[in-house]
Amino acid sequence: MDRAEAVGFINRGQGRGVTRRTRVAQPTASVFVKGPEELIEWFIAYTDAQGHQAYWKSIEDLRDLVEGEKRKSR
Repeated sequence: MDRAEAVGFINRGQGRGVTRRTRVAQPTASVFVKGPEELIEWFIAYTDAQGHQAYWKSIEDLRDLVEGEKRKSR
């Protein structure tokens, strides 16, 4: 153990006491979407073009667009 400590390793019992925040998991749901092939392919291409790594991010874009339009029309 002395040799390991000499090169910078520390015993876990001697840690600095760093605590990490645990993320609170948001409730999730799943949805299966079946639709016209052309539309589904467009949605996949849109998601890829936006750089989103999850389809829900594209759905979030749509929600922001729709809710933004609702606010403008009021």
